[in-house]
Amino acid sequence: MISKRIFIIALWLIPLSAVADTLWQNTAWRPILRLGAGLAFIQDAGQSQNFAIQNPASDEFYDYAADNTTQTPAISEAFLGLQWQQNPQWAWQFGLNYTQTTAFHANGTLTQGANVSSDDTYNDNYTIASKQWLLEAKLLNTQLGLYHPYVSAGTGVAFNQVSDYQTSVPYTETFTRMYANNTTTTFSYTLGTGLDIDLSEHLRLGVGYRFSDLGHVSLGDATIDSTPVSGTLAQSHLYAQTLLAQLTWLL
Repeated sequence: MISKRIFIIALWLIPLSAVADTLWQNTAWRPILRLGAGLAFIQDAGQSQNFAIQNPASDEFYDYAADNTTQTPAISEAFLGLQWQQNPQWAWQFGLNYTQTTAFHANGTLTQGANVSSDDTYNDNYTIASKQWLLEAKLLNTQLGLYHPYVSAGTGVAFNQVSDYQTSVPYTETFTRMYANNTTTTFSYTLGTGLDIDLSEHLRLGVGYRFSDLGHVSLGDATIDSTPVSGTLAQSHLYAQTLLAQLTWLL
């Protein structure tokens, strides 16, 4: 019985291996590796929020105003995949892209108090870093046999790490909300365009622009003087516009 199953599996594998060998030997398919680095420009880190008084006898209100000063973290990427030469003028690249940013900050102000006449305003901030795993497709056009303008799109997941919430509130003020670190796993996508230039048969230099939706960003659970309270600081979408320099190896 076991030998019969092995024979049946072998009958399936033989034609599949023949197809794989044909694709691999076909020069239209080439393995590629791409490495890139650049800067991301993020204008919407942080979101204004309000937590109103629930119990007038003991609560305070908390107004968070996001600064939204443009942040410019460094960004790096690695892409591994295949290029399919559809015809002399058009080519496709398909593969897996990993991208990460260095840490950047969401800055703002916190106004808190038992009522408007007794409120005080302080600075607050927290740190964000993002990692993306995306399935990416790239369409390239060949001009003059050397230049390759392209468009690209990717979709997958982002892991957004949010940490180190801080305020300028004095330590004696025990009614300030504090937030735990948190990592969100969220849907993410990119859209891009750029230009690759042949340096040799196997090496290309490229420059590109990419728009990224990094998805949901959120701090962790909130506490006041170590007592858990509801609500946290979050935003549904964090966007980045990126400029990249890239090197592509075609094997």
